[in-house]
Amino acid sequence: MHLRVKVSECAFCNLCSLACAFKHSGTLSLARAAIRVSPELPDRLKVKVNFCIQCSQGYCIESCPQKALRREEDGRVTVEELLCDACQGEYRCVPACKVNGIFRSPDGARPVKCDLCGGDPECAKVCPNELISVA
Repeated sequence: MHLRVKVSECAFCNLCSLACAFKHSGTLSLARAAIRVSPELPDRLKVKVNFCIQCSQGYCIESCPQKALRREEDGRVTVEELLCDACQGEYRCVPACKVNGIFRSPDGARPVKCDLCGGDPECAKVCPNELISVA
């Protein structure tokens, strides 16, 4: 199970990021979103979308000394909040991710990454052009 995003058609509205942040943190802070949309430089007419693709390699899982990252039966990679100490500020999972899909938390807490909202992602619900789906 993973997100599928039609990046080439994205209008950079950021509704997906805002919905994600609100669902997981109760705020509209883009820094708390697990899906991030930004202009692709130098061509600002294109966008890039970064999020955890729930890859089969699991480099983030291997990098976690606390074993706080784990793969669920449905394929989602989740963070066990009680075990995660953000590697005491090192966030080893962030550089381990090959797709830049895990982010440092703005408050130093556990890393920010897509967990597919338990299988019903908010980002897919709010995308006005229906560009996000679960595969």
